[in-house]
Amino acid sequence: MINRFHFSFVKYFLKSEDLIPDITNPQNWNAYTYVKGNPVNFNDPSGHYGEDVHLDLTEVLAEAAGFSETDARVIGVMDQGVDEKFPAGLWSDNNALYHFTTEERRDELWNQFEESGSLEDLGTYLHAEQDSFSHAGYNAGIGHLFDGKSPDNTAKASDRALIMAWKTFSVLSQTAKVKRIGVEKIAWEKIEKNVLRYVQAKSKKDKVKILSEIKRIIKQEEQKRKKTPPQKIPHKSKIMEMEQYV
Repeated sequence: MINRFHFSFVKYFLKSEDLIPDITNPQNWNAYTYVKGNPVNFNDPSGHYGEDVHLDLTEVLAEAAGFSETDARVIGVMDQGVDEKFPAGLWSDNNALYHFTTEERRDELWNQFEESGSLEDLGTYLHAEQDSFSHAGYNAGIGHLFDGKSPDNTAKASDRALIMAWKTFSVLSQTAKVKRIGVEKIAWEKIEKNVLRYVQAKSKKDKVKILSEIKRIIKQEEQKRKKTPPQKIPHKSKIMEMEQYV
């Protein structure tokens, strides 16, 4: 809701929305309301109506992949920040650069991260990678104008959204290992069912509950690993003795 100021007396914004999310829905033509007047079930962190997968889901997946809570938060904020720093729009250059990208463009963003090692660049790459699932088949010029926000609704394509989440987790896990940022705190199989529930959920309230459950599982697994003593490395003489029987 950056640069949109709310006039509480009349319960409307003083500045109109700059994008009509669904031209077929009459409620969306009132550009001075917030998420169709239903802030309990929906949120709009970027100023455009839609569920916030880039921030919340990315953050919890980063933590599960081995990043610290602080770094995981930064990655999520940087991921979501692309919508605010490089907003999509009709015939905007930002569309092809960050939101409706080609594989070659995503390779460029990944190389940019590898060179800098910054979490901001990692978040930018993840944003483009995640959008490549929901925006597949759409033209970078007009985007999904005629389909409104439907393509960005994970509940309407939960199978695809689950694959997107798995890809995000895989990239984060590999990055944490290669950069020695951390160690994978939990296996994907431990959170897969809850991630599926998350992308299938239709309300903000349900998503918050599911994210809390995923975080609880992460903490639980982390505690288990701390209690498990590290395996002892056999003495060199013992290894030589064992090799005789190989």
